[in-house]
Amino acid sequence: MTPAPRFTKGALGAVPVVVGLWPVLLTGIYAISRRKEKISREETRAEVAAAVAAAKADAQAEFEKKMDLAKKQKEKEIELRVKQALEEAERARKADESPDTEEDA
Repeated sequence: MTPAPRFTKGALGAVPVVVGLWPVLLTGIYAISRRKEKISREETRAEVAAAVAAAKADAQAEFEKKMDLAKKQKEKEIELRVKQALEEAERARKADESPDTEEDA
């Protein structure tokens, strides 16, 4: 007859080791998992910030391009109006001079 503790001595001897190490192991796995999530969130934020900055830069460049185009068009319109005004003034001057020359003749 063998006493029962002899049969269970090996299995029950590992219980304190398992009870002591499992919480540490599981806490370590949990901490690593949380750290990976945190790094992932920070990378996502950085990528979003970079994308927003790039979009703003593109929008600013497009805005400046459109403003330059509008400025050039406005300058052309002003030049055209000035030219038309000068032509009208010249025609009016000639029209004013024409009756004077007919009266003199």
